Amino acid sequence: MQPTIESDEMAAISSTWDENTKIFSVTIDHTTAGAVDFTVTGSEDIKYDAASIQINPDDPNVVLNSTVQLTAAIYPETLKGVSVVWQSLSPGIASVSAKGLVSGHSIGSCQIIAKAGGKADTCVVKVGYATPVVEYTDDDHLVFPYPNPVEDFLHLSGIDDDMNYAIYSLSGFKIVSGNKQPINVSNLAAGVYAIEIKTNTKVIVRKFVKGTGKF
Repeated sequence: MQPTIESDEMAAISSTWDENTKIFSVTIDHTTAGAVDFTVTGSEDIKYDAASIQINPDDPNVVLNSTVQLTAAIYPETLKGVSVVWQSLSPGIASVSAKGLVSGHSIGSCQIIAKAGGKADTCVVKVGYATPVVEYTDDDHLVFPYPNPVEDFLHLSGIDDDMNYAIYSLSGFKIVSGNKQPINVSNLAAGVYAIEIKTNTKVIVRKFVKGTGKF
């Protein structure tokens, strides 16, 4: 059955019905009217066309083994009866539920797609480690990275025994790790980073600034 549309702003509305696909398309002229309320009467199989869809937040980060909630805004906002279908292109890295809840499963990047009313939007979710948080001991002031800011090689003062390090972005993603110094940071982009230092007796986190570098 071909659906019908009713509205107090019919001059701003045009519609088409595709009998083959059973898609009922509604177009609103916002130069004629602003927000438009309308009612569609017809088959329960009617599919509604959206003008656009937008995922929020855009390109989010999620900590490994944690979750982040995505939402999808459908325009025009007065459109009713449109459901959103979520899809992950790399579910081994990050999966997404039917309600847009993203779970991080392994380190990496993953495209998440939201589809509704014949339109789609894509965001890139990055899964990473949480920024480490530790308690400082009385002699931690003796341990610090230098030079700071640094251009090429970073040294660690006060570290004489065996150690392991990991460098994180301030958003919590592990970038590089190792166990030798000096540490080559020449390939890091300019910005502020956190370095986690683990020795036989302590764990310390320090921040340092990387000067002009490569992306």
